[in-house]
Amino acid sequence: MIVEILGGALSGQGCAAGDIVMKSNGVLLTVYDIEHFVDIDDYYENLEGLIAHVMGSRVDPKVGEIQLPGEPEFRSEAKCRLEGIEIDETTWRRICEEGKALELDTEKWNRASLN
Repeated sequence: MIVEILGGALSGQGCAAGDIVMKSNGVLLTVYDIEHFVDIDDYYENLEGLIAHVMGSRVDPKVGEIQLPGEPEFRSEAKCRLEGIEIDETTWRRICEEGKALELDTEKWNRASLN
């Protein structure tokens, strides 16, 4: 809720209420100088303890594993680097149309070669 309020309502881009057509995504950035609050070594020690505690939790069999924030994205990136990025037909058509508008030879482009 607070992210919607600060990133949506406060930015003027609207909240996820379903009835507003948004112009773009609202953005909320928070930046902290860790050492302004706590010694950096203490911070990392506490962080490592938190990670160990979370990763040591019981795993719901329906979920299968515990992942930290960013892990799914890192895995997805690694997979895309190995296998390529899947491009749907509509997006591929639009890419080719833009290429032709720039007078590029899109006929020799091959979606499979982008993988």
